[in-house]
Amino acid sequence: MRRLSVLLACVAMALTLIAIIVVPGASAASKPQYFGALYVGDVSLTENKLYWKTRTSKASATQAALNTCQQKGATDCQLVVWVYNGWAAFAEGQSPGPGSPSGARWDRTELGAAKAALKACQQDARGCNLVGTWKTAFDPKKKTKGGFK
Repeated sequence: MRRLSVLLACVAMALTLIAIIVVPGASAASKPQYFGALYVGDVSLTENKLYWKTRTSKASATQAALNTCQQKGATDCQLVVWVYNGWAAFAEGQSPGPGSPSGARWDRTELGAAKAALKACQQDARGCNLVGTWKTAFDPKKKTKGGFK
């Protein structure tokens, strides 16, 4: 009986090792996606379409979000905000002229990003509403940074 238990344990360990080697993503070694990018398409229309992606670098996050924006058939795709190790938020309001003024911001917290996006929107519009918030992987030991280009 003891031999059978040892044999089964060896088989289980061997299968686990094979699964880690063969199955992509089965290993815990995959890198956290600390960078996020938000694109908006169809900005000249009354309804904006937002495209968010996270990746392991700023370049790959912005490219992935742009690709998604273009693949979904959106026109006039523009990067509105990127963030490293934090949150992004987008708010939209109404103005007397054509188009929809908006504000996109980033912060270490969801609440901070949301408040900043609303404040940015309110500089050019009235009736601003938070459209959404998005997060990246987060490490409290790392700084949060972001930008608009």
